[in-house]
Amino acid sequence: MQLDRRDRRERRQARRLFNFHGLNGRRRNHRRDGNTAVVEQTDFYRADLLFVVICVLIFSAADAHNTLLLLNAGASELNPLMDYLIQRDIGLFVYTKLLITGLGLTALVGCEYFVLWRFYKASYFLYLILAVYLILILYQSALMPEGLPGLVLF
Repeated sequence: MQLDRRDRRERRQARRLFNFHGLNGRRRNHRRDGNTAVVEQTDFYRADLLFVVICVLIFSAADAHNTLLLLNAGASELNPLMDYLIQRDIGLFVYTKLLITGLGLTALVGCEYFVLWRFYKASYFLYLILAVYLILILYQSALMPEGLPGLVLF
């Protein structure tokens, strides 16, 4: 007769929303064992990504502000979805714009080590989005009429 020496207690713990490792992060980097077919995520995200995400959210809000100022000055919105939201409700436009931007940023940060087209990490696209928003804000600032107080960065 064989004795079962395994411990019958359940050792797995339910994942908590806030825990020690969730705040400090155990997995700070992805595995470097050469297995690129398996994509892993980390618990800890770099501080520069937080800075980029905050800047992109600020630029997104500035873009919404400049868009509304330019629309009041006689410009037209080229994006059909945003034009529909502006016609429906300005608050809905702003909230939807920030929600779409925030969800996209969350997905990119969560997938920061995913490699696209063999060369580009997903985190590179965060920097690209930041540069595009900066160019967009500068372009909108140049479009502002003289008497209109717009959001000018420089």
